[in-house]
Amino acid sequence: ISDPLGRRRGRGGVSEYKIVYGVPQVNALMVDLETRFKQNQLSKPERQLLNKLVRCLTKLAINPRDRTLETHEIVELSKKYAPLRIGESYVENQKPGAYRLFWYYHPTIDHLIVIVGIQPHPETGEYGHLKLSIEI
Repeated sequence: ISDPLGRRRGRGGVSEYKIVYGVPQVNALMVDLETRFKQNQLSKPERQLLNKLVRCLTKLAINPRDRTLETHEIVELSKKYAPLRIGESYVENQKPGAYRLFWYYHPTIDHLIVIVGIQPHPETGEYGHLKLSIEI
């Protein structure tokens, strides 16, 4: 599962961006999913979510503006974590509790995206309560 995230792909065979996970929450979630995937211990919904995550992360690495990701800035989170600008990309769509990726461009390392949250879309549309893993 890590391979699609670390592979250099895209235009001319090279990814535009490298993806890293914020710690501790996002990194712990991805390590857990990957470990249980390798041990064939994921439930069907977990396998489906992991496949969607890998597809989303691969697209994000190639082109964060890919229209299927519907990437946009979450101003409320950008204000909370200033000077970082927090973006949201769709892992799923058109279902209750659809998962989203929350991320930012690293401020000092070019072509590095930090994933700071993998969570269901807030039902109320309020983002202030989300716990994000800002550290890498």
